[in-house]
Amino acid sequence: MQSVFLTVGKTFFALDLVSRYRDYQVIVCERGEQALDTLTQLRERQVPVVLLMADQQVEDVAGIAFFSQAKTIVPDAKCLLVSKEAGIGVIDFKIDAIVGQLVPPEEFLFPVVDALIDQYQHQSWETSVSSLFTGIQVIGHRWSAQSHQIKDFLARHAIPFQWMDLESHPEILRNDQHGVASSKLPVLLFPDGSLLRSPTLEVVAEKIGLDGKPETPFYDLIIIGAGPAGLAAAVYGASEGLRTAVIERDAVEGLPRRRVWEPTFSLHKK
Repeated sequence: MQSVFLTVGKTFFALDLVSRYRDYQVIVCERGEQALDTLTQLRERQVPVVLLMADQQVEDVAGIAFFSQAKTIVPDAKCLLVSKEAGIGVIDFKIDAIVGQLVPPEEFLFPVVDALIDQYQHQSWETSVSSLFTGIQVIGHRWSAQSHQIKDFLARHAIPFQWMDLESHPEILRNDQHGVASSKLPVLLFPDGSLLRSPTLEVVAEKIGLDGKPETPFYDLIIIGAGPAGLAAAVYGASEGLRTAVIERDAVEGLPRRRVWEPTFSLHKK
């Protein structure tokens, strides 16, 4: 079954999209109402729609208004708008690309379309593998500082996780089984079905089992900082029989993150 490109407006009539994109079925519509009916039929037949391209000046409906209705039918399709206007106003959905002119298409259109295809394929791949992933899922916005802090924290502690950007995965909000839409982001989903909403790093550390409490009230040697030098000093101290502790604020570099030298070498988070 071929995936579909759908264009709306006379602007696209002169473009040879069929020859350029032979792996796709290109459907050309002159009017917005005709295009919406076609999208409904494609959805009923479960035909994937990769890309919607519309001219802002369509006879029966403006391009923006068309996209607003079309996204309710095929929410995963990428949207390309042709408009020479300086602004398009405030909209409550995403338009993936806006181009002012199409000729020559090799310069102004085809590179943009190719990029949108790549985005769609990458998004589809991420969606297909997400159901197979059994680790922690981090759901948030790409520009969220707290989301990046949590991702960095998990990565530096070698904890497997999957990043789910809401902009790239709108299906998370459509199939909202965990109340993500009403939650303060980021949200962390765990394999046991539990979740954390906008947690601090301390809460995340406790949840994933990073123990920062000392195991004995007295140590012969305490080293501040678990970088390469700190870890090397700790290993040498422990090898000489000293009860050694390393205190690190963020993450241990270069060795396993938990206790690594039994029984005289332990790691603690500052």
